[in-house]
Amino acid sequence: MAGNNFKAHVKGFGEKYLLPRKFAPATPWAFEKTLEGLCQGIGFVKGTRGREGMFTLDVYLRYMTSPRNAPWAMDCHRTIGEFSSGSDEWYPIDDEQSYEVVAGIFLQNVEPFLKAHESIEAIVHDFEEGRYSPKMLFGPDDGWMHFNIGFAYLWIGNKDKAAEHLKLVVEKYSNEDYDWVQERKKLAIEGLERIASPV
Repeated sequence: MAGNNFKAHVKGFGEKYLLPRKFAPATPWAFEKTLEGLCQGIGFVKGTRGREGMFTLDVYLRYMTSPRNAPWAMDCHRTIGEFSSGSDEWYPIDDEQSYEVVAGIFLQNVEPFLKAHESIEAIVHDFEEGRYSPKMLFGPDDGWMHFNIGFAYLWIGNKDKAAEHLKLVVEKYSNEDYDWVQERKKLAIEGLERIASPV
């Protein structure tokens, strides 16, 4: 019963707040807006175990500035509570008030953040100005953070800064044998080769 109720609320929230803002359904539980080199997403997360009957929202960015093929990736994400109280807040699925609270946080805190970061240039600017931590803008894992920063700089044409971060990926964050680590290294090397190419 709660699951069906939740699905209806997700659909209603999307229709009222997300579709008019050019987000489109990506899954039954997520809405995404595709921009130049970037995807912004809002994902509804249903609690399990100790959070049964609760939900939260993930607010995430996915970078499309590199050749990586990962349409499911959330390069950096925060739960909606982190935009207001600073903590990981969860809300009762069956309480109508929950959706009003979440809508208020979205309109007051989340939407301004997303609108301020609708381009790679804007994100890099806030990163350079120190308005947000690099991990908040580019991801919590150091290797992926430098990977995303490097390709963001390459996207906007700053080859020196791009090379600085992509070299860190290759030289410092590629020692493990996991396939995804080595694939990331390969893509970083390809980025460095593009930077070195005179064409």
